[in-house]
Amino acid sequence: MTDPASSPVPTALVRLRRCDALAALLLAGALALCAAGRMYVGTCGQCHDDGIYTVMAKALAEGDGYRLISFPGEPAQTKYPPLYPAVLALLWKLWPVFPDNLLLLQGFSLLCGAGFVGLVYLYLVRFGHATRGLAFSAVLLCAVHPAFVFYSLVTMSEMPFAVLSLAMLWWLETALRNPDKDGPGDFLG
Repeated sequence: MTDPASSPVPTALVRLRRCDALAALLLAGALALCAAGRMYVGTCGQCHDDGIYTVMAKALAEGDGYRLISFPGEPAQTKYPPLYPAVLALLWKLWPVFPDNLLLLQGFSLLCGAGFVGLVYLYLVRFGHATRGLAFSAVLLCAVHPAFVFYSLVTMSEMPFAVLSLAMLWWLETALRNPDKDGPGDFLG
């Protein structure tokens, strides 16, 4: 029996085809279709965190700093990291009318979720972690699962984090399979 830690990382990458791009788009579309039936336009605060992120985005967009403008005394925000609220603040500046702009803020989360399901399919196929059929089936199950659809619709950092995590996995996997190369230029290998 061989030790899995001593087995080499496979170096052969699966060439992505047009059908893979179509499959990724279909998966993203499946999530968008499921989300269309569950989106509640103009609502925020279902999870508490999404309300906090939205308030922080408003504060940043309106120049009030990183403060809890919905609390008495408007204390500084010390619990949540500022990157995601800063992205939402940029979107807030594009459409500053609340609660109408929640459609844009939630749309960003949905776009990230759709991007994630498409990219995770491509990742699984590209690096040979699953056959095309298995990858499509697994990602489709994820895309239509009510919990995944829900987190793709709220203004929370889960979906942008998922996309960034997958991008890092793609880069690391590429670097492991091509040890002679290095640097950010090798990201898509």
